[in-house]
Amino acid sequence: MSYSDDTIQNLIFYGPPGTGKTFALQQLVKDVYTETVEEITQEEWQALQIYEHIRSLKWWEVLAVALYELGAVDTIGAEAGDTHTLVNVKVPQLSEHPYVVAVAEAKGHAGAILSNVRQSLTFHTIQSSTTVLNQQPRYTPQLFDKTESACWYLVEGWEEHAAYLKELVDALKQGPVKKSMTFQRYEFVTFHPSYGYEEFVEGLRPVVGKAGQIRYEIQPGLFLRLCERARRDPLHRYAMMIDEINRGNISKIFGELMTLIEADKREGAAQAVSVTLPYSGKTFTVPANVDVIGTMNTADRSLALMDMALRRRFEFIEKMPQPDILKGLIIHQEEVDIDIQQLLNILNKRIEVLYDREHTLGHAYFTGLMQLDATQQFKALGDIFKNKILPLLQEYFFEDWQKIRWVLGDNQKTNLQLQFVQEFRQEEDLVELFGRDHELNPYTAHVRYQVNNESFNKVEAYIGVYASVIYD
Repeated sequence: MSYSDDTIQNLIFYGPPGTGKTFALQQLVKDVYTETVEEITQEEWQALQIYEHIRSLKWWEVLAVALYELGAVDTIGAEAGDTHTLVNVKVPQLSEHPYVVAVAEAKGHAGAILSNVRQSLTFHTIQSSTTVLNQQPRYTPQLFDKTESACWYLVEGWEEHAAYLKELVDALKQGPVKKSMTFQRYEFVTFHPSYGYEEFVEGLRPVVGKAGQIRYEIQPGLFLRLCERARRDPLHRYAMMIDEINRGNISKIFGELMTLIEADKREGAAQAVSVTLPYSGKTFTVPANVDVIGTMNTADRSLALMDMALRRRFEFIEKMPQPDILKGLIIHQEEVDIDIQQLLNILNKRIEVLYDREHTLGHAYFTGLMQLDATQQFKALGDIFKNKILPLLQEYFFEDWQKIRWVLGDNQKTNLQLQFVQEFRQEEDLVELFGRDHELNPYTAHVRYQVNNESFNKVEAYIGVYASVIYD
């Protein structure tokens, strides 16, 4: 299935397990949100490097990178008061450097760049400085100093402590080694019960400082960082891919974004809405070129139980089992053929009658058989039934083994050895088990069930699921 740029905004693929929901995400990633540029420009390459390498730097690291890139490096061992740097760089100029701005935005400090720059420069000033007061603590590495005119520079030998930063800047100046490059304009996350607003939007995150002390910083979450990228690149679409979206607490994770992700509330729309984020206090809107695309396993939670606010804001696309994909998939074993398409058809018809259509089995459980050699297929089929299908049926029917037997057709197999789940009826001596003072019917036949591991190696056991002739 393909989509044009105009149709994608907020989508959720939903359906039973194994129906290709995650595969649909992967196709969108490939078709819409991944681009290979054959002739990349210097500007495009620089922007990508800033996102991938610069934004994750610490404050002192990005200041060293910016000073080196500007040429503010002491190469002859300047004495205090002398200017031996190639350029004069003051704090306001450093604060406006694109590398520094990128780190500030990544850390959620865009409104306090000047104070962070001053503090970090001071903390990492050399101990012998006569121009920077020694009242502040000094941390390693000590790379900075400033002149009497308040121009900052990297001291001689700084690269011994941060050679990797010098290599990074040199590579940025050199430009792309390859003319072509692949751009990935998406982020991928799997929701789970403990996933929260702090990871997705923004929150206080622990940061290990000097001497092992821990402090907390306001940092943007995955979705905010993606929106920052998209806002700088309005000509391309970006996507937040969310697998298992219904396994998370939607209201807790999205928070005020529930309003912002609506198409008519996006940035630039006629009814655009902005909110003030609770941690950073920043004003935030969702760019129009950001899509939110998720998958939802209906076997985990009924679609009817989904948050109504979420349902109203998303387009839901159903992904149901497609047995036709398995057409022609025949496993030959012991001169007998197992028709996988027919096998899946019958299993799902029985499940739908006994449970509902949202708990049927997806074709993806069996598509892997197509990639195997004929000599490997039968063993793989046994592994699928034993390790995937049977445990899933146990979960679906809450260990109701009678219904599981009905789904697998075991109740129709007269040969006990061909039954995946065997049923045994026997009279128990209730007096011996419980004594005479009990209210159980002594004539009741008690039923026991047992998984027959040998059946997974018998070709007739699989044919017996769907064949009109039962093997004896």
